[in-house]
Amino acid sequence: MTPGQMISWISDFATTILSRTGRLPAIYTTTDWWNACTGKADGFGNHSLHIARWASTPGALPAGWKNYTLWQHAESGVFPGDQNVFRGSLTELTAFAKNPGPIFSDISGGQFTAEVNWLGSRGISTGWTEANGARTYRPLAPVARDAMAAFMYRLAGSPAFTPPAKSPFADVATDNPFYKQITWLASKGISTGWTEANGTKTYRPLEPVARDAMAAFMYRLAGSPAFTAPAKSPFADVATNNPFYKQITWLASSGISTGWTEANGTKTYRSLEPVARDAMAAFMSRFDTKFGS
Repeated sequence: MTPGQMISWISDFATTILSRTGRLPAIYTTTDWWNACTGKADGFGNHSLHIARWASTPGALPAGWKNYTLWQHAESGVFPGDQNVFRGSLTELTAFAKNPGPIFSDISGGQFTAEVNWLGSRGISTGWTEANGARTYRPLAPVARDAMAAFMYRLAGSPAFTPPAKSPFADVATDNPFYKQITWLASKGISTGWTEANGTKTYRPLEPVARDAMAAFMYRLAGSPAFTAPAKSPFADVATNNPFYKQITWLASSGISTGWTEANGTKTYRSLEPVARDAMAAFMSRFDTKFGS
């Protein structure tokens, strides 16, 4: 395998483990093997490092890591088999066992860090693998409608569903990577797409999801609960005759999105703005807290 193929293989394996367990796998390696076989890939630093070096010190670490988590320092000793030591205290070891740790290399201390890490730990989004192996979330990128279908399907627990043999949407082929999730979303009435002038139904999978449509998706995912929209809008930019007024005010009343407070003190929802991926993580985390999944 070439270094690039090795990086892809490791990342694919890690994605599978992440989606099934909610945490990235530790990587067991030697410095020489890693640097030679991955071409010194430096993007896997969010993975715990189990370094193998039978010597008095761990030595230089592989590219991408500043510290190790576990050090295999001998092949025999006090305990049966290989001898390993954790870098830290018992309290830190307990925390390591309970906490999946950071998942995405581009998420660190931002406004929605906890929510994005929650989304990753639930396998709702596993992000992208960059050329150096780094796993990124791209928090400010807009959420496309195909990805939204996948997010909601996974938030719902990835229920058993057999997608139809024939696509209900003219612009979604049956071999689309998100075909199952998109048709599941449609089967639940969460999104029914558009009827075009020629009578065909389309989903427009690559279009960004607007904040008003997101409110409608969330409302329907919750089962379209009984709700009486307020007579006066809580948002200066959402009129009571807005097609999504009920869903937007339901979203606000549920604490899933409270919008923005502008400089003049008014509250706005910015309904036509695309939903950013970090905000989507926050919406889904709050939805799960409120309604479960």
